[in-house]
Amino acid sequence: MRFRVRLIPVESVAVVPWNYQHHLQGVLYRVLIEEQPELDELLHRSGFPSGARRFRMLTFSKLLPRAAETSHHGLILHPPVYWLISTALEAVANALVQGLLKRAEIAVGGQQFFIDQVEDQPVPDFSAGKMRFETLSPIVVSRPVTDQRGRLTKQYLAPDDPEFWQRVASNLARKADALGIEPVGSVQFKPIGRWRSRLISVQGARVRGYEGRFVATGDPALLCLAYDVGLGERNGQGFGMIGLMRSGRPPQGRRGYGSSGNGRRLGDGEQSNANSCH
Repeated sequence: MRFRVRLIPVESVAVVPWNYQHHLQGVLYRVLIEEQPELDELLHRSGFPSGARRFRMLTFSKLLPRAAETSHHGLILHPPVYWLISTALEAVANALVQGLLKRAEIAVGGQQFFIDQVEDQPVPDFSAGKMRFETLSPIVVSRPVTDQRGRLTKQYLAPDDPEFWQRVASNLARKADALGIEPVGSVQFKPIGRWRSRLISVQGARVRGYEGRFVATGDPALLCLAYDVGLGERNGQGFGMIGLMRSGRPPQGRRGYGSSGNGRRLGDGEQSNANSCH
């Protein structure tokens, strides 16, 4: 289940910090918990377990403006600005939509935005078992390593490392297991073209992710799950969101790009009827 939020800066443009993802996470979690306080346990503590891992089963995109410019103060966003949020959980989807519709505006890094629209997005047809995707936020993949002092730390992997895609596939399988989805196969990934590295600070941690395009082939249920909850790690912090690949040039890292969709606007008090393939 996926939603597109159309944001209009209170001023003519908005200037947000370079590392604004944790601000978006804060907005998202506040909206959900204020609308349904019982979601606090799910979002901050329990999640959905699979082995030693726990998953929150939601993700969100970067801010996607009509255009963007760099400045010494941050990223200048020109309206309209879109924000995509996706989840495999109906309760989370409904709380999110109703919570956003009750708000006139939100703040991201001190910048105010009017909430102009909240639209549900149609679910793509994954039945062919092969889709072309592009990242809407960086995919993060790491493996545990021991540093020179004997401390356990993380090594971030790049898409040209075969282990990157192996870990993406195994992570997706664990998410399916956590939700009780029984796929009939696995998913294989093939990157397209050059991928861009992004180093992002998230609440004091420096996280490296990668943006680019790829082909995913395999079980339709897993392809849909990847679309709903994201690929790789830290999805609940706004990493790993993917969308159908558009024609033309791939999105440029520091420039904004719009997000096409055929969703409709949800009115006050109206429940989302976005469906899911799970």
